[in-house]
Amino acid sequence: MSDAAIPFREVPYLPQKLEVERRDDGAILLRNGHPLRPHPRHMLAPIAYWGGAARDRTWLAQRDPVDPAREGWVRLSYGEALAKIRSLAQAFLNMGAGPHAPLMILSRNSLEHALAMYAAMWAGSPVVPVTPAYALLSEDLGRLKYIDALTAPRLIYVEGRGGVSART
Repeated sequence: MSDAAIPFREVPYLPQKLEVERRDDGAILLRNGHPLRPHPRHMLAPIAYWGGAARDRTWLAQRDPVDPAREGWVRLSYGEALAKIRSLAQAFLNMGAGPHAPLMILSRNSLEHALAMYAAMWAGSPVVPVTPAYALLSEDLGRLKYIDALTAPRLIYVEGRGGVSART
């Protein structure tokens, strides 16, 4: 199938309504002229809601991480995700997670990455996602060392390394 034959649905964007304020000091302030629509209080609200209201509905799916050519998807339902997120959040709290204890996630995009990220947020920890491709660009791990020194994570999740480790 050529790229031209791939169907796209129309996205109902609002018309542009930009308010521009030019100040005497040269600053330009841009404001969205549309009022905010109703939205969840935080990122965890939808998973908490749908984890009860539609437990079996798919939350996330990915191709088989071991064999991406394999047909089908690995799926995680809202109910499964909510249970795993709560369990991981408690484990993170037991290891010292909290507002002043960031979790560094050194992982490709995956279901496990998403679960660790949501669990850290549930536990109140800031999340520091780092892609392995970026972290491993230099042979001396200089970029990773810089991010580590800058964020001082209390917990580090490394995909494929047996879970989360905590610093003392």
